[in-house]
Amino acid sequence: MWWWALAACDGGTAETPCQDGFERAADGNCYPIGDDDDDDDDYTIGWLHTGRRWTDHTGDSTGCPTFYDGPALVQLASVTCQTQTLRVRGESQGWISDARVHLRDNANAIYWSENHRLTSYEFDVCGLWDHFDVELAAGASISTWQEDVSTVFTCAIIDDNVMSYAIGIWDFDGVYADCLAWGVDPEEIVNNPSADAGEPADFDVVDCVIGVTTR
Repeated sequence: MWWWALAACDGGTAETPCQDGFERAADGNCYPIGDDDDDDDDYTIGWLHTGRRWTDHTGDSTGCPTFYDGPALVQLASVTCQTQTLRVRGESQGWISDARVHLRDNANAIYWSENHRLTSYEFDVCGLWDHFDVELAAGASISTWQEDVSTVFTCAIIDDNVMSYAIGIWDFDGVYADCLAWGVDPEEIVNNPSADAGEPADFDVVDCVIGVTTR
């Protein structure tokens, strides 16, 4: 099921000034400025976020009226579970450097909670959006589950309408940028980040936007 937070924003027009470190070429596009700048439209941009991981975003900026450098915002999120593989997927406006998901079965009187990292798997070369996900082996025991690898939750639990979630993202500069909470009781995550059992939310959920279903 899909949920939304904010509407997409326009990436700019040809009249929009290029961001710092870029200049407009004769074809109207913005390209990185280098010592041997030849208006080459191939570029690589990467970042290191709090020592967690190094990520490259490499692409061809031909056709980009400008490079988006506005705020990073969570726009869409979904959760699916098939053949005992739970997938959490998110979409953002702007590129991200990191993303985390917190999930809990908080419709139950006594619930469990976990945190996992999502990684980018596709992106817009003009910087407009990023898509990121994590796939987890479902149905592990409380003693054997592993962060970013497996989860205690089963597909039956996921489909039983007892789950709530929150996704937090960090922008290109490694600054915490936005959060979306959704599910059966997202307000409980916002109001009780420490959780009852399992792991407390390991990112700031207090100001999460509460998602609305798109279906």
